[in-house]
Amino acid sequence: MNIRRAIRGASSFAILTRAILKTRKPRKRTLEDRLRQIPLDGAPLEKAVTIRWNDRHVPFIEAHTDHDCAVALGIVHAHLRLGQLELMRRLSQGRMAEMIGPAGVELDHALRAFNFTRDIPA
Repeated sequence: MNIRRAIRGASSFAILTRAILKTRKPRKRTLEDRLRQIPLDGAPLEKAVTIRWNDRHVPFIEAHTDHDCAVALGIVHAHLRLGQLELMRRLSQGRMAEMIGPAGVELDHALRAFNFTRDIPA
C-alpha cells in the first residue's frame, strides 16, 4: 500500500469526521409539519383513510380496504424514505452543502476526496 495514499485517506477521514461533528442538528418538526408534507392529492383511494402519528412520529394507518391500506402505507413509506434517499445520494456525490449550507463545504471536500462514484458507470 502506498504510504501517501494512506496518509491522504486518513487526513480525508479526519476532515470528514470533523465536518460531521460541526454540523447543526436539524430543527425538530412538529406533527403538523409532518402531516402537511404528505402528498395525498391524486392518491387512488376507494374510501377515506386515516393516517395518525404518535408523539414519536410513528405512523398508524386505518383503512376500510386492503387496497387503501396498501396505498396509504406506500405514501407514508415514500414520505419517510425520501429524505433518507436524498441525504445518501448527496453524501455519495459530495453535495451536502446544498442541503446544510456553508457548514457542509468542508464535508463536501472530504467526501469528494473519497470519490465514491469513481467506479460507478455513468
